[in-house]
Order: sequence, then structure tokens, then C-alpha cells
Amino acid sequence: MNRHFFPRLSAVGLCCLLSSLFRPAAAQEKETVLIDRFDHTRDVPVPYVESLREQVGRAFTDRGRHQVIDAQTLPSLSASRSTADREILLRTTGARYVISGQVSDYLFRREIVGGKPRFTTAMRLILTGYDLRNDREIVPEEFRLSGSGATAEEADTRAFASLPYSLLFYIDRRFRFETRILRLAPADAKGRLKELYIHSGHSIGVQRKDLFLVYRETDMGEGAIAREQIGKLRVKEVVGDEVTKCTVVRGGDEIASSFAAGETLIVVSDSESLF
Repeated sequence: MNRHFFPRLSAVGLCCLLSSLFRPAAAQEKETVLIDRFDHTRDVPVPYVESLREQVGRAFTDRGRHQVIDAQTLPSLSASRSTADREILLRTTGARYVISGQVSDYLFRREIVGGKPRFTTAMRLILTGYDLRNDREIVPEEFRLSGSGATAEEADTRAFASLPYSLLFYIDRRFRFETRILRLAPADAKGRLKELYIHSGHSIGVQRKDLFLVYRETDMGEGAIAREQIGKLRVKEVVGDEVTKCTVVRGGDEIASSFAAGETLIVVSDSESLF
């Protein structure tokens, strides 16, 4: 995934586009994720635990959707404290989400294959989390890391290299954000909606090929709101901190008619397209 490649627009052209289509808006505020302690069983080497913890923090940073705090940089959290005291301190950090880990089932094996040594490294990581704002647990996720190579170092490298893309999809599934449609692009020659603009961009880490789902909200009365999925979008071009141009993958007719009727449409981040 190339995070730095976007089709180039002239400064004048970009200004004209934004000023003609969209009202100025404040930068979208990122939620804060705090990477807390990672526990481990006695068989797991401590440097491996710290390396996994660093990879998790880096994955959130690289995805670009959150501010990331390392609990080890906060002296009040680094000290050994009771669970109750620690929970109180966590709520003073300004973080919405707290991510912890458990590393176990470490395996290191050396065997002879075809007359040559072969090394294998494996371990299990379980990520748990908590949403401090809504007082709810985030569904735990298990990651199995394994790698083999002609040397112990090669096996380790391949085991850790298996984690980053799994973390990307973990973040996309467990930490979605919502936005809205700003404007529909002109219909094509056959009258079909092929592109539109959403109210999110660089400021929240939107990247080319990201996917979004479009939902229509219906007021069912007595404060109950129903959501119906009516479409799917793929990011074509991020054109500003708060503006992204999307291709309509599915549901163009229904999106267009609902938007024209003034119905409430919610756009929810999904994942990254593989093509």
C-alpha cells in the first residue's frame, strides 16, 4: 500500500474544486488509543513481547486514524498499581480505547530437513481492548505468528512479518468511524451515479482503495433508529483533509434517490480493498 501516491492537482485547481463544492470545516478529530501492558507466559522471551507491543502501536500509527499513546511513556501508569487504581488513571489519559495483549504458546524448533538445519518460530498473541467512553469491551482477537527459515534469525523475521496485515484488518474491523456524503458527482452518460464525495480525508487517515459502507437511517419512533445498508464505496482520490472522492461500487441508484430525497445517509468505514 503506497500511502504517498495521490493523483496530482494544481493548487489553483484544487482550491477551485473545494471552494465550489464544499463549505469549510474543522479538521476531523481523531480518537486516542493507548497501548497498555502486554502480559506473557514464562516461555516467551521478553524482547519478543516488547517487539509485538511495538508492532501493534506502529500499526495504529500507520493506519492514521488514531492518536496513539504508549503507556510506558506515562510514569503514573508505569508504576505497579492495583487494578482499580490503574483503571482510574487510564481514564485521565484522554484515551478512548485501551489495548492490551497476552503472548503465549512460544515455540522454537530446530530440525534437519534434507541434510540441512531448519528453524521454526511460533507464538500466539491475543489482543484485548476496552472502550472507556462507552464502558464496553472490544471483542478479543487472536493472532497466530509462525515462520521458518535456514537460520533462527530468518525464522523470527518471518514470524513477525506475518503480523502487520492482520493488524490492519483488525483495526479496520474493530475501530470503524462514521462520516457523511457531501455531494454526488454528475451522473454518467446513462444517468447512473458513479462517483461521490464524502466528508473525511487525510485528517482521519483515509487512503486510496479504502472501502466504506453506506447506510440509510429510518426513524422508527420513540427514539429508535433503524439502519439499512444500501451501498458500498471505494476511495478513488483523497483530495483534502476533509474531502475524499469515492467510486460507487454498489447501490448507486438507491444512494442517489435517497440523497435527493434528503434522507439520512451514514457512511461507515469498512476495510481496505485488495484490488
